Amino acid sequence: MSDAKNKDRRRWLRISMRAVHLGGISGIVGGSWLEAEAAQLQPWLLAMLLSGSVLLLTEIDTGRPYLPEMRAQLMIVKGLLLAAAVWLPGWRLVLLLAVIGLSAVVSHMPGRLRHLRIFDRT
Repeated sequence: MSDAKNKDRRRWLRISMRAVHLGGISGIVGGSWLEAEAAQLQPWLLAMLLSGSVLLLTEIDTGRPYLPEMRAQLMIVKGLLLAAAVWLPGWRLVLLLAVIGLSAVVSHMPGRLRHLRIFDRT
């Protein structure tokens, strides 16, 4: 298979996973807003975690060092906020909205900042 076809398939995989990821976090935030039972949020959480894992693996698979970049560091922060939302149910909605806000900032910041290597200055 040609490199162009692989690149095109990878691009469509990432686009579809982003859509699933957005749907998952939307379901979690909406369900939290409406005070849904935890069991009702599980499919949304599963969609978010699985799609996020695929997105992470496609980033790592590019051959470029991903983890030293600012976007990876901020992904870790988002993960910590999500974990805090589990352990601090009174703050869940605020923490989830913070994750969405941080995601919007990261995805729209200039590439030179998003790809900035924080801990690896090579």
